[in-house]
Amino acid sequence: MSMNFAQGEPPVGQAGVSTFEFFVDDARYSVPTLLMVDARDEDGALHAAKRLLDDNGHYRGLEAWLNGERLFGLGSYADPETRITPHLLR
Repeated sequence: MSMNFAQGEPPVGQAGVSTFEFFVDDARYSVPTLLMVDARDEDGALHAAKRLLDDNGHYRGLEAWLNGERLFGLGSYADPETRITPHLLR
C-alpha cells in the first residue's frame, strides 16, 4: 500500500518528495505491515505516522525508515525511554 502525504507538493518521483517505509505493529497480524508513504521530509513523515496511528485502532506502533536508516518509532516501536502512546500524539 502506498500513500501520499505530500499534498500540494510535486508528484511522486519529483524533487522534494521521498518515499518512507513504515513498519506497522498491527494487532491483527503476527508480522509487521509494510506501508510506503510519500512525504516531503521527516516532519511530514512524522505527521503521517501520527495520523495513521490515530486513525486505526488496530495499529499499536509504527517505525519509519528512509534509505536504510531508522528515523523514529512510535507506540510499541518507540525506544523504551521515549515511548509514546498513540492517544498522546494529537
